[in-house]
Amino acid sequence: MKKILLSALLLSTAFLNLAAQETGINSAFTRYGLGRISDGSLGFNKAMAGTGYAWYDGKQLNMTNPASYARLDSLTFLMDVAGTLQASRLTATGQHHSTSSRAYFDHVVGGFRVLPGLGVSFGLRPFTQVGYETKTNDVTLPNGFSNVTAIRTHIGEGGVHRAHLGLGYAPLRSFSLGVNASYLWGVTTHTATTSFTDATVPTPRVAYESEVRSLHFDFGAQYTARLNKKNTLTLGLTFAPSHALSGTSTVDNQIISNGQITSSNEHSLKDAYSLPATYGAGLMWQHNDRLRLAVDYTHQAWSKATQAEVVANNSNSKMSFTKSSANLRDLDKVSLGLEYVPAPQGYTWAGRVRYRLGASYATPYTLINGQKGADTFVATAGVGLPILTNYNNRSMLNISASYEQLRSQVGSSLTERNFLLTIGLTFNERWFKKWLVD
Repeated sequence: MKKILLSALLLSTAFLNLAAQETGINSAFTRYGLGRISDGSLGFNKAMAGTGYAWYDGKQLNMTNPASYARLDSLTFLMDVAGTLQASRLTATGQHHSTSSRAYFDHVVGGFRVLPGLGVSFGLRPFTQVGYETKTNDVTLPNGFSNVTAIRTHIGEGGVHRAHLGLGYAPLRSFSLGVNASYLWGVTTHTATTSFTDATVPTPRVAYESEVRSLHFDFGAQYTARLNKKNTLTLGLTFAPSHALSGTSTVDNQIISNGQITSSNEHSLKDAYSLPATYGAGLMWQHNDRLRLAVDYTHQAWSKATQAEVVANNSNSKMSFTKSSANLRDLDKVSLGLEYVPAPQGYTWAGRVRYRLGASYATPYTLINGQKGADTFVATAGVGLPILTNYNNRSMLNISASYEQLRSQVGSSLTERNFLLTIGLTFNERWFKKWLVD
């Protein structure tokens, strides 16, 4: 059975990696900052809008709080892998603008318990994601070019990847601590091109590229209070300190004629980006192992972080490429999550299905033209379907559907609507069980 599950895992990972190479996230608002910041959710809590600071389950990995690793089951090795399909629609001032669809790799993570009260986790997942392509037709050119229309194209891709090793330890039965040590690395590119319907008119293009890398740590704690025989309440806290990101950022102002770069003016900047301090707090109420209701709050102090920006100098009308926090603002997020299992220890398949719901609201961490960026509203639903075989009844197929709405009031109001379908597998194998042979 182990060979079968391992083969399935390798095939799933290969498929998801292929999808990741060909496509990626699609969102016009990833043009700003480092892109979309991942909430670290896996297959089970994607269906609950990423809620998880106070969540723990011996049969599920929870990346949002490393303290949860201490509660992993003593006999199992867990592996979680997932991919996402995305359909998007972008509208401006109420008019249909564009639609697109993408598929991308989400994560592959694993974990197991080393000793009683001591669990470890490892894996690869996105930290930030960038992906968009937009085109707009401007007014026709003056000065004799009345029949020439300017077409502005913005393209962005890339992101920051995260490889982590985590540890969770429970010094007391009701209290656990944890830490994730991660290595971050990645490249993001953005290009802004103005082309013309008359091919003889030179094309200006601005190309941005940022390469970043760094170690990153986040810490967590969980405390569970038993209210009575059937009810418990868990408090979860997380913290990630602020720190600089190493790397080089460049901006290149180009002129293109007949498909060739005829003029280039490049500027570079070292170590322009930094990450903010992040604080998280959550509560989870659990009733009789059947019903779990959780709420999370997240605060990220982006106003004290920095990024590479092109800034206009009003005194001499020249542009400078510099490290700045002028277009960053603090991010706040609230999320709710619910899971219901009719009969978690039952003998029927239907009784062990997990039903999940979630919702969240988040403010943006970037400013657009000096004004607040796009608020994000998310509604989610999903199920965890047990995979029952003669050898294994602990693995789970996690399916979640998410509806996202991002709305900005800058200039002409932009609204982006995303529908995401995430399919994940949680492999739960009893690698550490001792078999007795007569």
